[in-house]
Amino acid sequence: QINSASESNRVAVLIGQGRYESGTLEMKQYTDLYGGFSEDNWQRDIYKYQTFISGNDENRVLIAADHARLDGFIIANGRVRGHGAGILCDDTSPEISNNIILDNMTLAPENFNYNRIHQEGNQGGGIACLFNAVPVIRNNIFYQNKTGIGMGAGIAVYGWVRVKGGPEARFVENRMIDGLRAKIENNVFLENNSGVNDTGRTRSSSGAAIGCAYEARPIIKNNLILNNKAQGRSDAGGIYVEYYSFPDIIKNYILGNISDDDGGGIYAMRSSHPLIQDNIIAGNFTEGGGPGGIRLSKEGRGKITGNTIVYNPGGGVLSVDSYLELTDNIIMDNPGGHGVTVRS
Repeated sequence: QINSASESNRVAVLIGQGRYESGTLEMKQYTDLYGGFSEDNWQRDIYKYQTFISGNDENRVLIAADHARLDGFIIANGRVRGHGAGILCDDTSPEISNNIILDNMTLAPENFNYNRIHQEGNQGGGIACLFNAVPVIRNNIFYQNKTGIGMGAGIAVYGWVRVKGGPEARFVENRMIDGLRAKIENNVFLENNSGVNDTGRTRSSSGAAIGCAYEARPIIKNNLILNNKAQGRSDAGGIYVEYYSFPDIIKNYILGNISDDDGGGIYAMRSSHPLIQDNIIAGNFTEGGGPGGIRLSKEGRGKITGNTIVYNPGGGVLSVDSYLELTDNIIMDNPGGHGVTVRS
């Protein structure tokens, strides 16, 4: 009902505790939504006065808008046969902060062929950021989100930003230092699971916590990425990077993540070039016995500097047919494999 919101007249809506199940909510520009208020005295405590927006296991929960903020909600039980079961950011860039994003799931595409490998699924169980989406996603908890078939059970970031500040941005040593970038900061990713319906093990569901594909360039910083799992013979229980993506992965705790195939913590491939800096990468492993810490392959690239990479079964770092810059790391006690392996 709000029609007066504009750049010069921003509107905030305060929403009381309760459970809201009215179908998919579409945000509006310049309209900020704040949950977690007591309906008795309108004091705010987002944990005590919980405000659920639920997809009721039938709908996508929310479609985001530019110049808008979502703060202090539980976004739960979204189900969609498409991208972004919890929140869809398609060419939109909201601020998403202080939420619990819980048990949302993208369903497998119709008529999916379980006899082929490396297919496109439905991405972003918790949040999908597609194409010109450069949201700020900070201080959230992502818990038990899933994809049936598809990348990024917690968050999927997909596509190059072709808006002002994108292609004309300034680069130094192949790193974008100006321009618009999605920011994924200060979040917790816990027990998110990609590829839960991939019975054919088609390798189409990598990146259980975060997946980056097709020139995505997010900043992934100060997150706790814990006990996430990529199924369906897919890669990277933690962070997956493919097809010319350039994320900055900085100061995260990447712990106890599992993949069916390779790179329990991080996997980069297909001419992608992540900066992996000042992270603690520990206790990650693969079901197939591959490197638990970091894997680069298929002409992937990686600048890996200042990390602590310890106790990842299967090995710390493996580079196969790829390009590796490795400086100032602590790599030790990775059982069942070498600290660093490079081969063609």
